[in-house]
Amino acid sequence: KRNSLTSGASRDYVSKDGRRFSVSLMTAASDSAAYAEFTETRRRAESSGNEGGSIDASVGTAAYYYWDGAHNHLAFFKGHAHVNILDDGKSRDTGALMNFGRALADTLDKGAGEVPVLVKHLPDWQNVRLPLYIVSVDTLKERYGDSSVFNAVDFEGGAEAVSANYGTQGLVIIEFNTPQVATEQNRRITARIQELRSQALSAPTG
Repeated sequence: KRNSLTSGASRDYVSKDGRRFSVSLMTAASDSAAYAEFTETRRRAESSGNEGGSIDASVGTAAYYYWDGAHNHLAFFKGHAHVNILDDGKSRDTGALMNFGRALADTLDKGAGEVPVLVKHLPDWQNVRLPLYIVSVDTLKERYGDSSVFNAVDFEGGAEAVSANYGTQGLVIIEFNTPQVATEQNRRITARIQELRSQALSAPTG
């Protein structure tokens, strides 16, 4: 699977005061893969008529919540786990949802206990909105197109990337697992940029 998801389960819970919560929990092969899934779901949530509507939350390692008009949604990642929770929609008050989410998060292994370090290489990373973490080159090809510069990129060997927007510009940072692989990939990327420019096609500025 694209983000190396390894298992998943769902279950409904009912609190003592009758609030119902539906939980979907997925595990991934690594903290990075779980975080990649988390960033993808946040982007999808905001692209489905909820742009700018998701708000950071203090649950797990990283979390966000939003109201979709019918339910409060809470999503978080912690260790190898990515979790989505929605409530019964009886109230827009998120207090009970947050308390339930924190109680659930406390039962999960924290893994590294932080977002992947590559995210911190982004300029002003703490204020970047909706970074996309990437553990599969297919994600880059879907986002930028098969004919883009990323057609020349290979993630074999465990490369990871992060993408973020700065105004009208986008930045992608890819980390390869050895300097030798990075050098070879850089050669291929440079050749692909020159090819795109020679065909008068869209190419990165650098």
